[in-house]
Amino acid sequence: MGLLAELLDWAYLDDAVNAKLSSTDLLIREDGQLRLVEIGRYEKGQSSYFDTVVGEMKDASASIFPKRFEVRAQDEARERNAMLLRLDEPIAAETGLNVQGLVDLLHAAASLAREGDVELITLATHEAVAQLSDAIGADASAVERAVDYLTLGPRSSFLKPTSGTTRDVLPSRSARRWSYVRRPLLRVDGPDGPTLTWGRRHPLAALRVIIGHLLSGRYQHLAEGSELRSALGEISSEAGHEFEERVDSIFKARDIKTIIACTSIGNESLRHTDTGNLGDIDVLACDTRHQTLWVVECKDLAGAITTSDIVDEMTEHFGASETTTVARLDARVGWVTERLPAALKAFDRTDPPNHWKVRGVFVTGVPVMAPYITDVPFPIVPVEELARWLTHGKPAQRPKSSVKRRRRRR
Repeated sequence: MGLLAELLDWAYLDDAVNAKLSSTDLLIREDGQLRLVEIGRYEKGQSSYFDTVVGEMKDASASIFPKRFEVRAQDEARERNAMLLRLDEPIAAETGLNVQGLVDLLHAAASLAREGDVELITLATHEAVAQLSDAIGADASAVERAVDYLTLGPRSSFLKPTSGTTRDVLPSRSARRWSYVRRPLLRVDGPDGPTLTWGRRHPLAALRVIIGHLLSGRYQHLAEGSELRSALGEISSEAGHEFEERVDSIFKARDIKTIIACTSIGNESLRHTDTGNLGDIDVLACDTRHQTLWVVECKDLAGAITTSDIVDEMTEHFGASETTTVARLDARVGWVTERLPAALKAFDRTDPPNHWKVRGVFVTGVPVMAPYITDVPFPIVPVEELARWLTHGKPAQRPKSSVKRRRRRR
């Protein structure tokens, strides 16, 4: 396991170097060991980010337990259950069983191993389907589809899965279709026909991953059918609007007037500009205390962890391309700046516009790695820190990196 962890660390670094997130050099020492010449900004920033995330996870864990007994926590649990109920039919179209059916199936798989008092259980595929069907009282053909959906089997080329792309098989990606973490059943094609093997703990671990991905929105990357993709897209859109409303309420709680989903100023539209369609401003806030118009971008990002996912997050949101989220935010800030008098009038302000400034801010659902590893033109503020940031002008102090600088060793 130690060697596997070491290999994954180097694989993650390889992804970072190929994506030009890191420019570190490698050194093979005289004793044959592979080392970094020095720790660069990416490596230091990654370490500092993980220190932040781990610290926040500890704080969250300490506060979550008593909240489980509060009415609000029970309401949130009902909301999660309601969301899963909305996905019942799309999940059934995708896998053969609805959400509860998958839950029952994976619990039944774990029970078969426990009842046999074995760490690993192996059954002929048809026998496994029959026993699982009996255990959950479901149609055998539906269970067969679900079992296939949860199975990994041999293929002629590791990098060419039967669905999806190469990205769906790379171990360095956290959300991929062909992941052993999410597919706990292993098919082996033997002379007497195919068999299925699984462990007593893995089915329930896979269940937690599946439910977690469904609730977090990550399952959009895994869905194969249009029905499930469409349903997840609708839920994601609703969650995005709810996040914007949450950010909007934080400004309003500080007596800062706002316009949510602002598409125009005066008679000019953001969707018909000289540079094209700029979409809308998630929240436009008039901060009279600091005489600042805030152009607020709201993204309820889950926070990328693996290097390949960080690359995707940087490419879509924080990179230098004109299509990234920060580039579009920059364009909106410029557009509002050119129309500052009209923007102030929208908030019934009559004071001279030359006393005001227009600034952009990027509000995220959780801390993201971007400001730790690169220069971003706007403040990136986790929503939990937004109220503090509006008061003090900066997020909570980041912890120092726990990585020590490695000097060149010959």
